[in-house]
Amino acid sequence: EDDSELDEMEKSCPQSFMCSITGRILRFPVITSNGSTYERKAIKQWLKKNSTDPPTNETMKNKDLTENRVLRQLIEEWKED
Repeated sequence: EDDSELDEMEKSCPQSFMCSITGRILRFPVITSNGSTYERKAIKQWLKKNSTDPPTNETMKNKDLTENRVLRQLIEEWKED
């Protein structure tokens, strides 16, 4: 995908497929300990300096991240349509 194609996709993308940190479509979604979903690289960078959820500022119980394979598959299927 080139940048212009990605920009067009993001205009019609469901909000649940977007990372609230980057504002881009999730490629490698992970779930934090408080249940929020982010792009893996973006939340790892955030957690190096913070222990709170980016949009809510709630303290996270821990910095564990769990891959969200189901969401990743749904995004891939959406992209193919």
